[in-house]
Amino acid sequence: MNADQAVKRIESSIKNEEAKIASSFSPKKELNIDSRLLSLEFTRSLNYHWWWSSVSRDNKDLSLFLMIARGFNSAMAMFMNDDIGKDGVPNAPSTIESKQWADSVLYRLGSLRIAARQVQMFRAQLLEFIDASDDRIRFRTVGDFGVAEDDDFDANHWMDALVVEGDREEYHALRQEWPEIQLAIRKKCENI
Repeated sequence: MNADQAVKRIESSIKNEEAKIASSFSPKKELNIDSRLLSLEFTRSLNYHWWWSSVSRDNKDLSLFLMIARGFNSAMAMFMNDDIGKDGVPNAPSTIESKQWADSVLYRLGSLRIAARQVQMFRAQLLEFIDASDDRIRFRTVGDFGVAEDDDFDANHWMDALVVEGDREEYHALRQEWPEIQLAIRKKCENI
């Protein structure tokens, strides 16, 4: 497989996966479930993973949040339609299934955005093709471009860590009180 074939394979895989993701939700008019509910679920997922990555300070949690954040705009663009302008409120409570679905969509779309970014970088001659097999396509950075991008990411991560460190006690207190906060919010929302 040459570089052009590898890029075409990546682009084809992205289109196929996006089609599967787009078909994973169907509105239920009788239950007042439409794309407005999806925007709530995506926002809840993004907020939760941002909060958790800030509190846990675990690199795996940060990586998961960054992947989900990459998928957020794509998910909103994919699923938002004219429902967003409707009067009233969609059937808004989250379920375990709806949370898992939103997390999965955001993660998968984030992964696809990374793959698309690799294609863009290849076309901009910032990456060069190395080789490909049935289950792997390998590129490498050209010159120091990858180092500069890593340095930029590390600088942002360092600043985030500094802010979280300064607010460590507040985050710890919030983590301890989170179950009570959820109950209070739930009660407040039921009374609206």
